[in-house]
Amino acid sequence: MMFEKPVLLRLLDRLGALATLLLPLFLVHWCGIAEGCLDWLAVGFLLRSALTRDWSWCRQGFVWPALV
Repeated sequence: MMFEKPVLLRLLDRLGALATLLLPLFLVHWCGIAEGCLDWLAVGFLLRSALTRDWSWCRQGFVWPALV
């Protein structure tokens, strides 16, 4: 049985994909906008994790050394 994603999750996924695709262009030409894209991606990822209650990525081996 297939369940449709809620509207907010679909919106977060699409905005994240758009920001990811535009990031290389902004890194080359407009560094300030690129910083905003990276911030949006980080906040969007945390918001998506909170909405889905999926924090399994925290148990990956690279997460804690990267935070330090």
